[in-house]
Amino acid sequence: MTTEYKKDDKVVISVPEIGRSILGTQLIMLSATDDGGIPVDDRHVLGKLEDFQPAEEKIKFTPEEKKEFDELKIQWTTIQGALSDLYNHRYIEFRNIYKRLFSLGTRKNNEAQIEFTKAWEKPSRIEVIEPEHKFKIGDLVEDTIDNKKAVIVDMTKDGERIHVYYRDGTNGYWSKQSLMFIKSNPVNWEDEQNGAVIL
Repeated sequence: MTTEYKKDDKVVISVPEIGRSILGTQLIMLSATDDGGIPVDDRHVLGKLEDFQPAEEKIKFTPEEKKEFDELKIQWTTIQGALSDLYNHRYIEFRNIYKRLFSLGTRKNNEAQIEFTKAWEKPSRIEVIEPEHKFKIGDLVEDTIDNKKAVIVDMTKDGERIHVYYRDGTNGYWSKQSLMFIKSNPVNWEDEQNGAVIL
């Protein structure tokens, strides 16, 4: 099935042949018709130009940052006014955006402010992301290999290597990518008759 095009659509074509005019300029040769015209044949059209544009860069905001951003957009029509007000007066009220834009050191502040400007210009660039869960000792998790529930009993400082204890008394070591968080503090440490029980 071919794509339907309309007048003034911009398309990308493949070039099957290159020729030269009598003046020596380059010509793109497609296929000639009976009346001498050179139609663009469907087999030469790769798609609409918009299909070849790079995807719009998304700017990640936490839900809290997005809420503060939306409030700033309501209160200010210019980014200069919003940034000035934020920096000079409203750093407590908009603490998440303030931290993102003004507390990372000069180079990172500049990068964050440029990114913020792009979001201000076109809010559809914003992608709201939930922060990744940070595992801690006592969390109930499920390993994604054996699909067994376990409790985290120890981990390296960076959280990359996690020691878990299973209900059957066995234990194992996993990377954080291999574990799925279920809930915090699932262990009843007061159950003296049966020992610790995963709730």
